[in-house]
Amino acid sequence: MAITNEQIIIDFSSPIDDIAYTLIVPKYDNNNRKIKTSIITRFAKRMAKQFNGVTVHPTVLGCWTDNNNELICEENVQIYSIRDTEQLPHMDKQALTVQDIEFMNELAQEVGKELGQASVLVSHARTEITFVSGAYQPELPANKVGTDFFSKLI
Repeated sequence: MAITNEQIIIDFSSPIDDIAYTLIVPKYDNNNRKIKTSIITRFAKRMAKQFNGVTVHPTVLGCWTDNNNELICEENVQIYSIRDTEQLPHMDKQALTVQDIEFMNELAQEVGKELGQASVLVSHARTEITFVSGAYQPELPANKVGTDFFSKLI
């Protein structure tokens, strides 16, 4: 379906107040042993509960340069949620944002302590989201189901 200019309405005068929250969790410990998926799942569930949903990118590379200017990379999981503030008109959005940032910082501290990390990347960025209608089906055809990608990829 092609979108016409008449269908795209962007109101630049209204603030962008949805916020994307990201947490980067290592897939391997400091001795290169794989971290149990149940531990990573627990962090994803906590974010899903806080934000009413979560997206997990099962593999992202985190890279930095060491003291010898060598590029060092490690495999991580990106856990990502968005606070859709338009769904919460009755709440104080500023207070909710402060609570969400505190939640993310506390969660990152837990990741750091539990998984032995010197630091854990957390980000929060203003964004705008839209939920586009699909076509709900209670069940997909058999050829479209069968793999638990969350467990397989993490």
